Amino acid sequence: MTQASKQELEDGTTNLTLFLGRYRFAIWHPYHALSILNDFLLGFLFLAGSVCFLFNPLYWAGVWCFVVGSALFVARPTIRLAHYLHVGRRKSPGEWDF
Repeated sequence: MTQASKQELEDGTTNLTLFLGRYRFAIWHPYHALSILNDFLLGFLFLAGSVCFLFNPLYWAGVWCFVVGSALFVARPTIRLAHYLHVGRRKSPGEWDF
C-alpha cells in the first residue's frame, strides 16, 4: 500500500514522505529533487540523442531526443524560479496556505 505525507519544516520548506510497503522515501527539498531529476533526464536524452546520431535509421529519434533535452534546459531556470516564488491560496481572510 502506498501512502504519502507532507510536513512543513522550520525553515519554511516542505518535507514529502512516501511510504511503499516497509520502505520510506523522504524528499526533504522537493524543488531541489525536481531539479536533480531534470538534470538526469536532460543528460540521458542528450546521451541517447548522441548515440542515435551514430546510426542512420535512428537519426530522427536522435533529433527528438535533442529537442526534448533542449526543452529540459528551459525547465531548469523555471524550477529554480518556482523554488523562490511559491504561490499560496487563501484559506480565510488573513490566513494563507503555502
